[in-house]
Amino acid sequence: MALEHSVLDRYSEGAESRQPDLCCPVDYDASLLALLPQEIIEKDYGCGDPSRYVREGDTVLDLGSGSGKICYMAAQLVGEQGYVIGIDMNDDMLDLAKKYQVEMAEKLGSNRVEFVKGLIQDLAVDLAAVDEQLSKTPVSDADALLRLQTWQQTQAITSPLIKNNSIDLVVSNCVLNLVQDSDKTKMIDEIFRVIKPGGRVAISDIISDELVPDHLKADPTLWSGCISGALQEQKMLDAFVKAGFVAVAYDKWEAEPWQVVEAIEFRSVTITAIKPQDESCLDVGHAVIYRGPYSEVYDDEGHVYPRGQRIATCARSFDLMTSGVYKDDFIGITPAELKPAVNWCTPAGTIRPAGETKGASHTGMDSVRNCCYISMILALDPDDKSLDVFLTEGDAISACEGTDLEELLIEFWINEGKSLKADFVKPNNKSVFSVISRTYRLIPNFEGKSLIESLDYIPYNEGNSSFNSTDIIRK
Repeated sequence: MALEHSVLDRYSEGAESRQPDLCCPVDYDASLLALLPQEIIEKDYGCGDPSRYVREGDTVLDLGSGSGKICYMAAQLVGEQGYVIGIDMNDDMLDLAKKYQVEMAEKLGSNRVEFVKGLIQDLAVDLAAVDEQLSKTPVSDADALLRLQTWQQTQAITSPLIKNNSIDLVVSNCVLNLVQDSDKTKMIDEIFRVIKPGGRVAISDIISDELVPDHLKADPTLWSGCISGALQEQKMLDAFVKAGFVAVAYDKWEAEPWQVVEAIEFRSVTITAIKPQDESCLDVGHAVIYRGPYSEVYDDEGHVYPRGQRIATCARSFDLMTSGVYKDDFIGITPAELKPAVNWCTPAGTIRPAGETKGASHTGMDSVRNCCYISMILALDPDDKSLDVFLTEGDAISACEGTDLEELLIEFWINEGKSLKADFVKPNNKSVFSVISRTYRLIPNFEGKSLIESLDYIPYNEGNSSFNSTDIIRK
């Protein structure tokens, strides 16, 4: 709580008078700044310019909107059909941003900017509504506190401040580092929740090249100064991948660090990412070719693309690989005649013969055409060094039509215990576990569901003798 108070106090001071130590030098678009009141420009504290990623018609959410500078810049770019929401927990900063709201609406020709009070790590809770509730029913004892918490939980569910799948673009400018470490995962999960499928992220923030030690994290001045709360450079990207985003990248990286503290470099970056479309991945005959220059690349969904080869892909992945950030790296091969759509279950890196895309009969994947991805739960038995594999009831048991499951190998992707998918690959791959048993039985109430146990026993891989149930098993 001391760190949170230090952030509130420091940015309240920043709303009263300019705090030059709170910002990095940034080259903002001068044409967009020209419309803004000077006070908003002077009392903004950022380290990048995420407004550069705004598109006409976007609904934009600015996390930690401060003086409102990025919001008012974005409002000029979204046009009449767009809308901008700024969220901040600091009343003084919100007052500063709202001070010029009428003036900016006149300049823009419409009121397309809104400022709300909330926490960026919990975008469902309306803090203004909480303040109003507290004024009506002050908390004076434990029972009153419990009633307030119940009311708050209900409010977040029934009328969330920011609704699910409602935002085209989430931006922020040097505020993610101000959130407590314990809340950072929840914050990024919340970003994922509110973005529409296909929506984007553009986050300008401070990162560190090394892990920040605890004694620096405990320093309120360093924390409120956008330094010691910074995520390490790799962990920043990983956090967005774990939340479910794809095409996660450092779009901007300042070569020179903003500050160096105890030999740790802190620099400004801008991260971009995309929330995947939520439609089914259907195979209708598409393929993509990775142009190079690398021998092969992997995407965030586990697909592999060897250079120069026609790799089979579903329609959803095809659209992603041939548009947006991937478009310069891939060649899209559209089939001369779309095939009947089937659920995608083809092993990663499967080549689609050129003849298929020119209208020939389907030949490349007949043996796996009807297989399914199977959601599983793994449990490691430390005593006999075995893995138990569970299939959700109703999922297909046989991997592919006419293929004995016993003859297959399975490659597992484990995402921190949240989800797991299995893809069927060719035999004799020594990097995966081989299936030696095939029996099925119902397991009632396993994690609240009725499940089918499949593949009772999978031998322990001696090459992974040090792994435990939390380890990630990959090729």
